[in-house]
Amino acid sequence: MPGTEDSFFVEALGRNPLVKTVDFLLENKIFDFTKADIAQGANVSRVTLDKIWPALEENEIVCQKNRPAKRLDVDSLTRDSASQKDGRNLAFETRRIGNAVLYTLNSHSSIVKKLVELDIAITEKATERMLANERVPMPA
Repeated sequence: MPGTEDSFFVEALGRNPLVKTVDFLLENKIFDFTKADIAQGANVSRVTLDKIWPALEENEIVCQKNRPAKRLDVDSLTRDSASQKDGRNLAFETRRIGNAVLYTLNSHSSIVKKLVELDIAITEKATERMLANERVPMPA
């Protein structure tokens, strides 16, 4: 989004569509979004997101699990649960609203857990640097 500052995560890892997309999902891990919402929130074009999305799916970083919108399918729930416990996918489909598919960060993924740790470590280090620069000697 124009006029917004990059997060410490993006500053440290580089301002590219993949990093910005992962950063957006990390910052909003309790919410679910359409691909259009993810693209807008990550400040990447939808065309760019569509270009990186297949690579993310192929590498099991993100995936789309086609669950029926209205009808409960026990087999698909079992498959989805097994895949979520496996923890290989960074984002997975959470629900559908009409034709829109919504995705969220997979908090069960060991990769996501490490990315969260990395985000925290980067933020702590950047905060330490900012505080060190702002320290003013106290008069005696």
